[in-house]
Amino acid sequence: MLAMVRLVMLAVAILIAHAPVQTALAHASLISSQPEDGVVLAASPQRVILIFNEPVSPLRMQLIDRSGKAMPLTDIVQHDSTVILPISGPLEPGTHALSWRVVSTDGHPVGGTVVFSIGQADAEADALQTQAGQTLRTAIWVVRVAVFIVLFFGVGGAVFANCMTTRPLPGQAENVIAGACIAGLVLLLLAAGLQGLDALDMPLSALADAEVWQAGFSTTFGTTVSIAILACAIALLSMRSREPEAAWPLSLAALVALGCALAASGHAAAASPQWIMRPAVWLHTVAIAIWVGSLWPLGQLLRSDPAPSIPALRRFSAVIPWFIGALVVSGSVLAVIQLARVNALWTTNYGIILSIKLAAVAALLALAAANRFLLTPKVVDGDTRARQHLRWSITAEIALIFFIFVMAAGWRFTPPPRSIVADVQTEFVHFHTGTVMADITLTPGRTGRSSGEIVIRDGNYQPMMPKGVTLVFSQPASGIEPLRREAVSIGEQRWRVDDVMLPTSGRWRLRVEVLIDDFQKEMLEDDILIRP
Repeated sequence: MLAMVRLVMLAVAILIAHAPVQTALAHASLISSQPEDGVVLAASPQRVILIFNEPVSPLRMQLIDRSGKAMPLTDIVQHDSTVILPISGPLEPGTHALSWRVVSTDGHPVGGTVVFSIGQADAEADALQTQAGQTLRTAIWVVRVAVFIVLFFGVGGAVFANCMTTRPLPGQAENVIAGACIAGLVLLLLAAGLQGLDALDMPLSALADAEVWQAGFSTTFGTTVSIAILACAIALLSMRSREPEAAWPLSLAALVALGCALAASGHAAAASPQWIMRPAVWLHTVAIAIWVGSLWPLGQLLRSDPAPSIPALRRFSAVIPWFIGALVVSGSVLAVIQLARVNALWTTNYGIILSIKLAAVAALLALAAANRFLLTPKVVDGDTRARQHLRWSITAEIALIFFIFVMAAGWRFTPPPRSIVADVQTEFVHFHTGTVMADITLTPGRTGRSSGEIVIRDGNYQPMMPKGVTLVFSQPASGIEPLRREAVSIGEQRWRVDDVMLPTSGRWRLRVEVLIDDFQKEMLEDDILIRP
């Protein structure tokens, strides 16, 4: 059995070590697109460009025409937060919708639709918009709540059974903890399947499709599911072991794996700085598991003979203040970074959920304090009435915890305030010829003074370093002659121009002159929208 323990420890270490670590803003949002949403073009575009606030992984891209026919776009070119979708052949006149679906580095799928028209807009253009099914969202939320319950009561219960008391536990307590671990294995797999459905924007009826499961496990949430399944399996193994010297290390390994599972994906885990956020999520998870997982088996002990329950109650009372302290500190760090501002507590959906959760946590802490300082000493002294009151109080704690899980699961669909893109002050344009590609970002992209950053690549999207780059702005309709600005190299194929004065709003003609060498110059032109 000890050899199996060593093998399990090695498996936990290997899986955790290979879990992906990424830097992200914590929820992808579309900043801009080319063509712009709602624009009417004179001719069919050669490509569609999507610009996000962070790197994303494309899941499904398709163009939908006026008849509702969908054309998948599979020739996808991605550079950092830019997704370029070449269009093979001209599109028919009328309204078209690009339905896009990506997954952000926090593991959550994000989707939307960019509508543009060629020639003129169709009267029924709005019908091309798509929406995720409410039934799927409800299923994801319900399963997420159930996963929280079985994970924390299963793994946390195994830690309590093997580290804070002597086994066997009374009644069916051990079978219930083992059953929670088994249920965790099933529900985690179901959660991965629902993640795949959400990622691909497919109905529940498609749950059996192989591509759904592949998509579900391809996200960072798939990493969370894999490590959490390992945690449940190890916790189950510890509950089936009759050797204490093997059971307690297994249960602690399951606890460590559970913390790493929840730190592998999600809004908080993907936020920056990750050297703070991921450890905070891990500590928060471990503290919750110890507290929550101990309540139900402790309540079962209090129903039985006092002899085995008193030592367990003393151990629990001695260690739980440290874990509650860790829970409060880590939770405070996560909340401060995720909220970004105080008024987000009542002005955003994320903050409202957090406010309700904090109220429930405050009630939970009050109950825990009463149990620790008022009821526990009396129970230890043999007070039968206090023993009954402590059992009732533990039941109330469990009910509050269920409510907190219900609220926390709602964050699956609610980006934290720090990741919400609010009126991004930039304007982006992409140029592409057979030999040179240029991405221009103007900040703020409004009338007045702006600065520009240019990324230069060759026609195959590979890095290149030209000898010089010049931006030329003009607005013939307003009689504004060309304004030339020489760019300065800032390294890594990036060039920068400062102090670009654009006095009027509207569409400007932008020409990029790329001096490849002493004998070759490429010139790229397109319109850019300057807002008031």
